[in-house]
Amino acid sequence: MATKIYMPRLGESIEEATIGRWCKQVGGIVARGDVIAELETAKAMMELESPVNGVLLAVLPEVGETIHRGDLVAVVGKAGEDWEAEIREKSADDSANKTEKDTQRKAESIHKKDKAGADRISIAPNAKRIAKEKGVDLKELAALFPNKRITSGDIEKYLKKTGTGVPVRKVVFTNIQKITAKRMAESAREIPQFSVSADIRADKLYQSVRESEERGKKVSLTAAIIFHTASALSKYPALNAFFENGTVFRYEEINIGVAVATEQGLYVPVIHHADMLALEEVADKLADLSEKARKDTLSVEEVFGGTFTLSSLGMKGIRSFNALVNPSQAAILAVGTVRQEISLDENDTPVRNNMITLTLSADHRAVGGYECAEFFEILRKEME
Repeated sequence: MATKIYMPRLGESIEEATIGRWCKQVGGIVARGDVIAELETAKAMMELESPVNGVLLAVLPEVGETIHRGDLVAVVGKAGEDWEAEIREKSADDSANKTEKDTQRKAESIHKKDKAGADRISIAPNAKRIAKEKGVDLKELAALFPNKRITSGDIEKYLKKTGTGVPVRKVVFTNIQKITAKRMAESAREIPQFSVSADIRADKLYQSVRESEERGKKVSLTAAIIFHTASALSKYPALNAFFENGTVFRYEEINIGVAVATEQGLYVPVIHHADMLALEEVADKLADLSEKARKDTLSVEEVFGGTFTLSSLGMKGIRSFNALVNPSQAAILAVGTVRQEISLDENDTPVRNNMITLTLSADHRAVGGYECAEFFEILRKEME
């Protein structure tokens, strides 16, 4: 009997995923534990393994298609095995089982060359290529140009009629970009946010970095800020919290998420128990998680459980910015670039200082401006 492979439980809050890539071809031999597909989830790229040895008889969803927990994804069995017949027989025995009925319909259409409805759209090969490059929906084209063969000229007309009248190209989002857009819209819509900023002298931070380098350890300025932020949160936990159903809850762990921009989108890997780590341990964790984010190899554990977030644009020369608070958290710290300023010391002597602007955005339901100011006082003592 063929083995049907379903989308597994990938995490507490992961209900869907997108097929990123099929790693095995239909008809190929697979061994137990072989990765047959890469799944893009809300937080990371996951691998789907074969639970048995055999031949990959079928893959149901296409690359880019969204699947949900429990959906049939692939079938492994013996070469030539009629796995579709097994599904038909089971469906006949239990006609009330909707899931099996849906699976049967999917199985019966698996060998069709085009998606449903695609054969009703008449389009020239060159026009089809342009539509794919521009991200144009063929169904929209068919509705705009009914009962005719669509040409490349029709594509240009369509592009000019969209937006402000100038040619446009549809941007195809990755799964992580879709999730980020959804969560940020939720943040802006549901969380009453405010921001406060503080200028911090960064000389002590640079000193910590230099001392670590002298010991042969590479420590970034961001790692040093994470280290001191975790320490400040341990002393003032009011911001290590979240608001839900009229109640403020404080986390009992300090797990700092760090925004990492990649070609796929924005990942936020989490440094767990950051307050219990030494500076150089934080630096090692940050470097490892950032590299995994860029390679799309973060595990579920490495992207969940964040209680506070840090985002930095300092490397791009941005002096300050306001970041959006992540749902299920009370605050996020935005880090600007380091700049040099001249000030007077206690003897009125001009001195040059390295300064950095930190901006704290917070959920006003969970904390107020006074709490944020107190947190900054503690953080300033930590950093200066």
